[in-house]
Amino acid sequence: MLKVALSDSRAELLSREAEVMKGLRPDSRIIQPAEPEPLSVGERTVLALEYVGDERDSADQEESASGPRHRQETVARQVRESGRLQVDQLEAYGDYLFGAVDFLEGEGVWHRDIKPDNIAIRVRPNRTRELVLIDFSLAGYPAKETDAGTEGYLDPFLGTLTRSVYDAHAERYALAVSLHEMASGELPAWGDGKVSPPQTDPQEWPHPTIAADAFDPAVRDGLVAFFRKALHRDTARRFGDLKPMRDAWRKIFLDMVETAPSGGRVTRHPAPAAAPGEEPAQVAPAIAEAEPQSAEQQRDRLAAEADRDTHLSAAGLTPAAESFLYGLGITTVGELLDYSQRNLVNAPGWAPRPAARSSAASVSGASGCTRPPSPRSPPRAAATLRKSWRSSASWSPRSRTPSPPAGTPALFPAVPCARSAWTPWPRSSSRN
Repeated sequence: MLKVALSDSRAELLSREAEVMKGLRPDSRIIQPAEPEPLSVGERTVLALEYVGDERDSADQEESASGPRHRQETVARQVRESGRLQVDQLEAYGDYLFGAVDFLEGEGVWHRDIKPDNIAIRVRPNRTRELVLIDFSLAGYPAKETDAGTEGYLDPFLGTLTRSVYDAHAERYALAVSLHEMASGELPAWGDGKVSPPQTDPQEWPHPTIAADAFDPAVRDGLVAFFRKALHRDTARRFGDLKPMRDAWRKIFLDMVETAPSGGRVTRHPAPAAAPGEEPAQVAPAIAEAEPQSAEQQRDRLAAEADRDTHLSAAGLTPAAESFLYGLGITTVGELLDYSQRNLVNAPGWAPRPAARSSAASVSGASGCTRPPSPRSPPRAAATLRKSWRSSASWSPRSRTPSPPAGTPALFPAVPCARSAWTPWPRSSSRN
């Protein structure tokens, strides 16, 4: 990939960019130069960079897609074309981005222009995706030049008496704005836009307007709290370092997984009936016999009660799994079972979790591991399909063989759902 300077001043920027990138250790989350020094092509200065895009060969792309594919894609393009990221993808992309910024901090480099347009999506040969931070044209700028950057992502409170040079707070501010845009499709806004952010009333505007209504409801509260802190006008009220900021981001999604489903309820164990001639057993107070179920237990129960007509919201799925499947237009268990395996596995955002991080339950009965295959599909193919949609939707199958649903022909036996029956691909192979 060639980056061409259209003027002498831009040629100087390319040389500065090449110098910064040459000093970085190789990392898959950072674009790499193909040549260590800028080249001269005709009268132009050119910087040769590695290709970042779809690494699959043409045959694989044609086989896995029904329409034309972008050979190169950025997070900004994905958000513009498809809207906010699904929850599971938001978590994965955010983790990649934090990792890239953490790597640059360790190298003593500030990118200075973090934004979705500068975050490329690499599609690897195994169809998994990873983010790559590109465009280091501002990385070599002097720290005292605080106005270098992109409006909306550049910290508006730089250049004051107390912040006269570019700092780590500004880098994390751009990171937070990028995450906000990925989560909502919108930028946070300071005031009504008639005055600059520093001129807004600090009491009325301690932080910008957060696009809470545009967030996925499953993570809305956590995201609002995160962005109010990360984007606070007072740097003393922000995250003091990248690690606590990253930990707070991860906690949003951990809390989401541990949240009980809306259909949750407690279980009660009634006292056994007394035999003839015996006194009835003592009944403990109601508050003592109520045993609250964990979120995972409630999802297990909902899954066990589900059938093909059950809406996904009542099928024992995690919020991340629901978000992923709703994005595919799937709303019921039956639609999920009937969905094309190829389309499901190749869907954007497909990133199976390790079992330790997934707490959604398996669906037994008509929606579980006993879906009878069609006459054109042998039992092995049906089992493969079930493994695929369980993996893609962040399901955590239990090691058991459920009973077949009512009406299931005896010709198709129940298929075990042991975890060992499927092996998820790793989410990423980037260095940490």
